Amino acid sequence: MRQISIYGKGGAGKSTETYNLTTALASMDKRVMQIGYDHGANFTGMPLRGKNQTTIVAILRNFHTADIRSENILRRGCIGIKYVESGRAEFMILPCTRGAAKLTKCVNPNIITR
Repeated sequence: MRQISIYGKGGAGKSTETYNLTTALASMDKRVMQIGYDHGANFTGMPLRGKNQTTIVAILRNFHTADIRSENILRRGCIGIKYVESGRAEFMILPCTRGAAKLTKCVNPNIITR
């Protein structure tokens, strides 16, 4: 499994670039999962066209880490792309790489193969 991180200042086109990249990879028959670490939890809004997106943080606040299963957090978009949104959380005040790494450990890496 390969991971690609896209980050930068607000308004730089990160969401559009990520959407286009994941769409291109999926159109080449690659299995793609997009994990959004947007503070406003709106990163996956564009590809999901307004579908309700359950965030990992919401599940952690209401349940336990064991409840983070693919059926609870994973949404499917066009051409098989899978989407997960982290949501707004206290760990977001950590430097980006530390906060993202902490959250990514909660997500079972096998969900991309399902």
